[in-house]
Amino acid sequence: RAILDELAELSSFEATIVDLPRNDGNRADSLISRIIEGGSNFYTSFEVDAFEMLLDKLGEIRNQNPPGAAALNLIRVLSEPFLAVERRRTNLHEYVLTMSSWHISLDGAEGQLRKQIKIILCEFLNSQVSAMELRLVCWKLLAIAHASANRSIFQEDNQTTLGFQTRINLDLVEDLNWTLNLLKERTLSLMELKAAKAMWDWHDRFEKNPEIKSIASECEAIYRKNPLVAAFDVFFDFELHEQVDAHANVVATKLAIGDRHEINSFLSQATEFSAGSSDYTQILGIADKLVSHWESNLEILAFIKESLSVDPKTLHFRFAARLINARLKEFRGSQKGQELTALLHEIANLPVSLSANRELLHLLYSRPHPFLTGILITEDLEFLEKRLGNPSPFEGWFRCVLLSGCYHIDWDRCRNLCESIFNESQAENQAEIFAWLTEGMSFLNLFEKEIPILRLQSFHYDWLLSLMLRLPDLDDVSDHGKFVAFRTILRVVEEG
Repeated sequence: RAILDELAELSSFEATIVDLPRNDGNRADSLISRIIEGGSNFYTSFEVDAFEMLLDKLGEIRNQNPPGAAALNLIRVLSEPFLAVERRRTNLHEYVLTMSSWHISLDGAEGQLRKQIKIILCEFLNSQVSAMELRLVCWKLLAIAHASANRSIFQEDNQTTLGFQTRINLDLVEDLNWTLNLLKERTLSLMELKAAKAMWDWHDRFEKNPEIKSIASECEAIYRKNPLVAAFDVFFDFELHEQVDAHANVVATKLAIGDRHEINSFLSQATEFSAGSSDYTQILGIADKLVSHWESNLEILAFIKESLSVDPKTLHFRFAARLINARLKEFRGSQKGQELTALLHEIANLPVSLSANRELLHLLYSRPHPFLTGILITEDLEFLEKRLGNPSPFEGWFRCVLLSGCYHIDWDRCRNLCESIFNESQAENQAEIFAWLTEGMSFLNLFEKEIPILRLQSFHYDWLLSLMLRLPDLDDVSDHGKFVAFRTILRVVEEG
């Protein structure tokens, strides 16, 4: 028990360290799992002591509101080995590494320990006073136990064992019936509802057993009655990608006749539904459809002006930038340089901090995809030249990232700007500038067949090669930068 106590304390300490690698196998969490699993290298089993510790921790956390993140993490680590139906063990004897796995009997001693933990987790979820942090962990652990049982059916050795399959199916039905009853009795928050979805999601999609499939479908029907799910699930579920375009058109049409508050409300709801997900690709795509209503609804520009003054990490800021990009694309396509310049100057100073200004420039000009932003024109280069001129608050490599998308506009002008930045930078920063220039220019060159003007010519490669030869040490270039540099050399040779 003393060893477990020490590892538990270490686990709690490591849980407080930001950016600590969690999956390298060297953390206390991994060690706890391995010693619970046991093996021939251990003098004694830790299973009894670990189970007693788990029961103690579960008892302690009842009275914590809100429970600490470290305590919840320790409960997760201690619970997972006991909830698994498939058990694994690794043994090392001399030079022979042996990995073995087996499935426990749900009616045996190990199965009873698993059942006891599940009962406690269900009690927490049945209680209306359990903290949300605890409820989310309980759902996760129940889903792990359920998935482990479900996977065991598909093991080749178990497919011929009728009694084992029958018992596992009974366990799965019990889990899903309990979940369904809870969904009917209680109105769960969106966050908890999404956590609970892991219990039935696989069955709803792939299950062939009609009894299990039916229960899972009932759970899914209740889930989809949540208004936020009905509105946003299509934008975050890859399986529904074929429905995205139609839903995006509906949303864009609705927002087009509303005001800035409706756009803000929509984005706030999307943020709530995504629960911290950073993949807003489909949501941002709505901006490309909404921009067609720019002139008929002044509230779109009003929304942009408000949103550019908020935290640049928010969806609101990114959606505003996407709207601007879509509008600039229209101007570039119709060669309306004056209108493009006017819009850029109107929004350029709206971000309230240097980091927000930087993020806006990044979203507008970093790796400008021709099919999303259009092909940059002379007015874009003029804007960047003024915005990034000396003295500049931005690093040299960042300025070159933005300028690397302009080489097709006025090569001499663009080259002189980038070379000036390269020359004024410290030697240790020149490698990074070279890497980003080659990366940015090579990216646009990918579209040379569709857009011949973007094709890199021999003089482009000659210039990049001249920069590379001036680097103090090529070892300072990242691995990807070295790859791009090598490719540049090959292209120079090919171009003759």
